[in-house]
Amino acid sequence: MITKEKQFLSLSHDLLFKEAFAHLDNRDILIYFLSCFTDFTKEYLEIVDIKVEYESVLAKTKSSDKSVRGDVIIKFDGHIINLEAYSSFDRNSFDKSMYYIMRIFSTRANRGNKSYKKLEKVIQINIVDDVIPKDLIEKMVENTMLVKDAKNNEIYSEIFQIKYLHLF
Repeated sequence: MITKEKQFLSLSHDLLFKEAFAHLDNRDILIYFLSCFTDFTKEYLEIVDIKVEYESVLAKTKSSDKSVRGDVIIKFDGHIINLEAYSSFDRNSFDKSMYYIMRIFSTRANRGNKSYKKLEKVIQINIVDDVIPKDLIEKMVENTMLVKDAKNNEIYSEIFQIKYLHLF
C-alpha cells in the first residue's frame, strides 16, 4: 500500500521561492507581497509594467568581477527590487547581501549622468529561514538597513534599502 506523506517546504526552499515569486501565473502573489513589504501600493503595482527575471545574472562593472545571480529581480518604472532566499543565514550572509545590492546599485549610473539624485531606489528583500547565530535575529526582524550617520543618527540616503523577513 502506498501512502502519501505531506511534506512541508519552507518558502526559503530555492525552487519553491523562485516559482512562487517569478512565475507569471503567480503575479498576484508577487504584487501582494511587494505591496506589504515596500511603499508601493497594490493598485500601483497592478497597473505598471512589471518585468521579473528568474536567476538573473547581476551585471559586472569589469571582467574580473565575480559572477553572481540574483534569485528574483523585479523591474518597473526605473525601480529594481531583488528578492533573495536564504535557507540558512549567518554573518557572512550579511556581507553577501550587501554585495548583491551594491552590485545592482552600482550598475544603475550611466556614463555622463551628472545627477545621481535621479537614480531610482533599489530594494533588496531577504527572506530568511534559519539564522545562525541566533543573536542576528534581533537585527533582522522587520528591519530595514539605510545609509545613516552613526554619530547623529541622520539618514543620508534611502536610495537603497535591505529588508529582512525572518520565517519563524
